[in-house]
Amino acid sequence: MDEAGKAHEDIAFIRSNLEDGRAYARLRSPDFAVWGLAAAFGYLGTYAHALHLWSADPRLIWYVPVAAAWAFSLRNTIAAAFGRAREQLPSPAVQTLRAVWRGFGITAMLLALVAFAADPQANWFAAVTAGMLGLCFHVSAAASGIGWLRNLAYGWWGATIVLFLLRDSVDVLPVGAASMILLLFLPGLVLWLRRPGHG
Repeated sequence: MDEAGKAHEDIAFIRSNLEDGRAYARLRSPDFAVWGLAAAFGYLGTYAHALHLWSADPRLIWYVPVAAAWAFSLRNTIAAAFGRAREQLPSPAVQTLRAVWRGFGITAMLLALVAFAADPQANWFAAVTAGMLGLCFHVSAAASGIGWLRNLAYGWWGATIVLFLLRDSVDVLPVGAASMILLLFLPGLVLWLRRPGHG
């Protein structure tokens, strides 16, 4: 194969990967929306508890929505475990996106379990989570070719600074909730509504 043919083949491969990445990002966009709502509920519930408006155990305020969000995100894995046929090997872009977001989920859960078991008032957790979300969206923008996801990365990195500065204040809770709605729930909704064939 000559150089021109090889270059054409490489471009086709890159385009195919980006399209697979876009399709996967749109397919998983409901997960963004569900996790955004779950985390916002946790933040707002904890805020209501801090203001003595709600007497529920703060751990339960988080356990229920997080468990529901995990169940939602693992729905395909659970279905596959009960006999659904395995899919073909995904493209490198899809493998990258899966690895990034699974890695984030596992890391965030491990940090949460260790941090809050040792110190129920771990005031750095919101800022660290926001920073990791910035990283995930930055990689997702590159792997999917959806450029505006990079703006979400910048938004999360900005939120990291604000959440860190507010870490010793109860105000970190509503700001965390607002971040989850604006930078996770709404983008998930937009991606879902923009999917091909919608409407």
